[in-house]
Amino acid sequence: MVVTRPLAPVIKELEDKIKNTPGWTKRFEDAVKGAYDSGIIEMQTITTTSQYLHKINEWLYWIPKENEDGREVYYRICLFYFVMNQPTVKQLQDPIKPGAINIKKSWLTDWLYRYAEELGKWLDDPESIKEKEFQGGMFIHGFLEPNDYYRQYCPLGGKVVWAKNIKGDMYLEVNSVAIPGTDGVKTLVPYRSMDGAAKQFDVPDTPGYQFA
Repeated sequence: MVVTRPLAPVIKELEDKIKNTPGWTKRFEDAVKGAYDSGIIEMQTITTTSQYLHKINEWLYWIPKENEDGREVYYRICLFYFVMNQPTVKQLQDPIKPGAINIKKSWLTDWLYRYAEELGKWLDDPESIKEKEFQGGMFIHGFLEPNDYYRQYCPLGGKVVWAKNIKGDMYLEVNSVAIPGTDGVKTLVPYRSMDGAAKQFDVPDTPGYQFA
């Protein structure tokens, strides 16, 4: 992988934390190795912690676009969390359980939130949209029909008198599965099942994942 940009402050912060915290270098090395050894095609060019950091650093400047399958953005998100979900690194994060809601956030859990914020800031920047990317293209508007929708709304009269932005945890369960029709080549899929079975391109919703 060709390194083209210096590390953004939020990525440099994680790099320094890994280097300066006893045990973290080994934990992240093992996490990257575990993700690589899984055999997924998305990890073929990532074999070191440095390469992983530079990969997620590039995403802070990536101009969003999609492939014909509409899965490019999704794969990037899955790859990011696949490494973060490896046991040696996942142990450094707060558990995603209702009973842990009052636990003081770990450094890494808080960093995941800050990284997501930086991604959002870039997407809010006009520079993240290039006019030429839309030239010659077409616009499609999609919607969910009533039988597809899983939220129901009821109009009520009233006035909003108070609102609060609640910072939540950043988390996504990701699994690796063999690609049908290949000789054992694997790819990433999100995880959604109470029995642990992986379902391709579905939103995670295992017990304890979503709560208020």
